[in-house]
Amino acid sequence: MARRPSAASTTAPPLSPITIEQSNSLQPLSVLGSPSFLSFHSMRIPSRTVSLNVLTNPGSSEEAEKVESEANELFTRNSVAQVKEIQRRLRNDADAKQEELRLMVGERYRDLLQASTSIISIHKSSENVLNATDEMKEIISSQEIPCSPLQNSPVSKKDSDLQIFQSLGAHMKLLLDAPEHLWRLIERREYYRATWLFLLSRGVHRALAHDDATEGASWETKGISIADQFPLVQRQWETVAQFRPQISHKATLSLREPSLSPEQICAILLTLYLLDSRPLAETLAIFFAQRSRILGTVVSKQIDAAALSKPKSGLSRQGSIKKTYAEHKDVRQSVEACLDIITRTADAARTIFQENGTTGKSLMTNVLENIQPIADQAGLDSLPPELRLSTHLLLSSLPSSSHFLLLPQTIKSYKPYVDLTSTSSMILPSVLSKRLEDWFQKSCTEFSQALQTWFYTVTSMKEMWKLRNWIRKWLFEAHGLLQDERSYLHRIVDDACRQQLTSIWTDALRNAKSGFEKELKTAIEVTLKRPGASGLLVTEFQLVAPPPPLQSTVQLGPAQANASLKRYKAALRRQVDGRTPLLEKTLCSLESCSEALHKDVRSLKSHDDETKALVTRVLEEYRPEAAALSEGVFYALQSVVNTLVDEGGKVEDTSLVPLVFVTHLIEELSSKSPFIADIGCDRSVVEDFRVKASDLHDKAVFHWRKHTVDWVTKEYWRLCDSASGHSQNGSPDTSSKHSSALMHCLLSLSAALQQLGVVLLRPQKRDEITKGALYSLVEALVDPTAKHVSETWHRSNLLFVRQMLDTWDRTWIQETGTWQTRLKELTPNTAGERIEPQLTDVLARTQMLLAFLFPSQTGTVDKTAALLRFGKPSGGQEYHPAVDVVRPSPRLGLLLV
Repeated sequence: MARRPSAASTTAPPLSPITIEQSNSLQPLSVLGSPSFLSFHSMRIPSRTVSLNVLTNPGSSEEAEKVESEANELFTRNSVAQVKEIQRRLRNDADAKQEELRLMVGERYRDLLQASTSIISIHKSSENVLNATDEMKEIISSQEIPCSPLQNSPVSKKDSDLQIFQSLGAHMKLLLDAPEHLWRLIERREYYRATWLFLLSRGVHRALAHDDATEGASWETKGISIADQFPLVQRQWETVAQFRPQISHKATLSLREPSLSPEQICAILLTLYLLDSRPLAETLAIFFAQRSRILGTVVSKQIDAAALSKPKSGLSRQGSIKKTYAEHKDVRQSVEACLDIITRTADAARTIFQENGTTGKSLMTNVLENIQPIADQAGLDSLPPELRLSTHLLLSSLPSSSHFLLLPQTIKSYKPYVDLTSTSSMILPSVLSKRLEDWFQKSCTEFSQALQTWFYTVTSMKEMWKLRNWIRKWLFEAHGLLQDERSYLHRIVDDACRQQLTSIWTDALRNAKSGFEKELKTAIEVTLKRPGASGLLVTEFQLVAPPPPLQSTVQLGPAQANASLKRYKAALRRQVDGRTPLLEKTLCSLESCSEALHKDVRSLKSHDDETKALVTRVLEEYRPEAAALSEGVFYALQSVVNTLVDEGGKVEDTSLVPLVFVTHLIEELSSKSPFIADIGCDRSVVEDFRVKASDLHDKAVFHWRKHTVDWVTKEYWRLCDSASGHSQNGSPDTSSKHSSALMHCLLSLSAALQQLGVVLLRPQKRDEITKGALYSLVEALVDPTAKHVSETWHRSNLLFVRQMLDTWDRTWIQETGTWQTRLKELTPNTAGERIEPQLTDVLARTQMLLAFLFPSQTGTVDKTAALLRFGKPSGGQEYHPAVDVVRPSPRLGLLLV
């Protein structure tokens, strides 16, 4: 096996191949060969192999040769298998040493080895330094000390030299302290002072580094070469020169602060003008660009719309109010931030660059004129504190300002150069006006778009109107805007307010429409599933007394007791008006929406012309949506009526109660409900809705009447057939059976009219429906296709019906309709005259039972006359009951015994 050379230092003896291989698993061989490590290793771990024993005594050539000879002997005396066994044993020993080292110094033994290597490097570096120091001492001691000249110069010569050196020290002091002062001024955001100090430092550097007619000559006469003897000047200036881009960059970014005053902005623009030699027109463009950036940041702020939604049912009212206040506070802060940026920017641009009416000069022009060396101190005192600056004031404000008194007058009176005659030092009024107008229009466009987004989160008309009035008040109190600009911002705010108000009302109308359609569908399903449920019909609802107010009103507060009485009064009012719970629930969404919108419209107060124009435009945009809602409500009712009535105009028995409910709903919407009046439609739309609703109501009543009359007529003929069967079997008193069939028919019709709710209608509408139902019944009774029309008892019944028709109007006799002609034929006057007294008495006896089938009374004062309109029934005649009653039992008379 060939032996590889060692990588250790020259002082260490070579290692065996086995040792090298094992050491490579731990660290580089140079580390293992270090004296620190070997000394440490020799103290802690005893050597077992020849190679490790050699490492403990490095530097001996004899031992190295001995190791080499031993290795050669090892390969000579032993076979290959024995050498491999020795190699394995040594490798195991190396692993054991490695494990012992880990247990001794922990897992960071590698760091320990690296530290030892570093110590060696440091030691070598220290030795090099010491050697260099010794060489310097030798060189210095070998040179001859020059003889100093005799002190025969006059005192004035010494003072002149001292003054030169003091001035040089003051120059160096200013240049050395400049970085610290510049950092402090930048942190204080005094960029104008930092610019002045930077330019002053540049002048000092030029006075030191370049040829100067006064300073350079005096320093050269004394053997002072700044470039050769003071290289620190150039290096220090390179450090100071790095502040120029920093000052410019930070000053440009500071223009984004909205709270800067015009004087502070003017100082920043002077920084860009003096430091970067930019024309004033370019500095104005930079100012507008930075203001556009901060405005873009503000308008890009998104207010969470999901958080502004309606509170969930679990939230309390107080929590909802606090949440709404916080949300609207965010909107106000965003709007105020935008308006503040726009107004402050316009005010600053005019204050800085626009000529003043009294002096004829702008603020920037005054500052530039005072920078000139010819400017006097009086002009400097007239400037604001932010712009009042000179080299003397700057040096006096710096620490160790007494050292700067030694500077020459040319440095202490330094002022940046400004050419007032150049075009870069002025801005024409037309250019200023054009650029300001362009920036204002662009900013207002961004503000308008953001305003629409922010207003979208306001879902209350009251809060929207408050927000609009607050913005107008803020603009009225704002300074720096012209009247045209203020009016333009007013129009932007009014447009956004108008759009949001229209959106709020439109959403409310759409929600009301969807809510009404949903409740109507639910109500129809309820009436279809439970046609006989209590409370669905007006007659059943009016017989149920509402719950009385709380009895313990003494223990309650005045407010709670008053609220309880109001609820009881409202329940009584609903019961009198026939507003069943189902009807109230169906109309709730529409009436609550119309009431809220009516209050909103009435609360829109217009004090000035702009507000009046805004209110007018909002109402003009809102009315079409209100008209669409009324039309949608009508179509929903019409669709329900068409669903309940088939194509042939027939109504199923299960659809009768839903049809009655729909007639109540239509009548309520067209006459009593405040929905159509408060929703805000035009008068023509309101009248059109009522006319169409009345026609739809008549259509529904017509189908109801047709179904009811058919059912009543079938019952009449069934009872007549039953009475005829009893008559053929010889049953007595068949005439009463005949009249009871007619009375049952009339009572059924009267009950159906009560369920229809005609008692709640206007007298004219009620008489119209009742008269139509009675005429339809007579038409069905005189139908020639019906059975038993030739029977005598049927004619007597028709005579009674004719008597009832006469109570309405006798003009039906002059009519030539089909059923009128047929009734005249079946009831001639001769027959009517023979039984007229009997019919009159029957009419008087049944007038209370059939009250709904008689015309309404108007102007009646006497209660008796109101109840007995057709007179009192005679008491001497034999009583014949109008309806079937049970015959008295033969034992009834024996009960008294």
